[in-house]
Formats: sequence, C-alpha cells, structure tokens
Amino acid sequence: MQVSDGYIFFSNGNVIYRIGADGTGKMQIAKEALNIVGLNVSGGWIYYSVTGQGENKLFKIRCDGSEKTRFKLNASDLGEAGGKKSFFGAGPSDAELELYKADITDINVAGEYIYFKTRRSDGYGGVMFLKIKTDGTGFKIATG
Repeated sequence: MQVSDGYIFFSNGNVIYRIGADGTGKMQIAKEALNIVGLNVSGGWIYYSVTGQGENKLFKIRCDGSEKTRFKLNASDLGEAGGKKSFFGAGPSDAELELYKADITDINVAGEYIYFKTRRSDGYGGVMFLKIKTDGTGFKIATG
C-alpha cells in the first residue's frame, strides 16, 4: 500500500486499485494475469512487479491507469558481474536472457532510478540488488 496525492494505492492479488484517502472513488488502475508483489508510487507513476508461473516482470503505469510500460530487464546487460544465466536462468529462449527465474520485490524509486531486489524463485537462493532508470535505460547492478 502507498499513499500519494490524496489517494491510497494498493494491490489485491492481481489488481491495483486507487481510492481516495476519504474512502471514496475506488478505481481499478491495472489488472494482470499474475500476482502483483511489489508496488511503489512516485512522481505520478505506479511502479510494480508481477510474478508467477516462471515469469517475473516490472512495469510502470500512470496513477490514472494510462501509459502502461513494461521494463525490459535483460540479464545480458549486466555483464559478467551480474552472473548472467548462472544467477537468473535462461528465459523462454537463450536469446532472451530476461530475469526469468528471479522474483522482483522491494521496489523503491529514488531520483531517476528504480531500485529493486531479486531473489531466485527456483529454490537455489541468492539475492541481488538492481536498478534501472525510470525511462527504461541504464539497467545495472546497484552498487554503492
């Protein structure tokens, strides 16, 4: 749950809602096929992740439900330091080394970056902190 600009934003399973802080005007903002596991509201945008059935995705959407965008989180952009396939696992095709087996949680927006935590979802453990710019560029490991 997040509070911003007089509204409460929350997810209930696979749906994000917005409701006035006074309890009126409930509105569905987004509906996904998978569970929404992370939510952050910043600068007129809702940043959220969905997970389930071996798929994990990061999105942003305007607080009014418009301009939904999926971030392309390609593990090959991280270079050798990211562990590539060894950490994330291959996606549906070897050409798409997306964050296929990593749950995306703990989303936080600071300045021009979205910071988030990934944890392998296949039982092998491992945590990594990553960041991507709010415009979808600059995907990399978040280091001091």
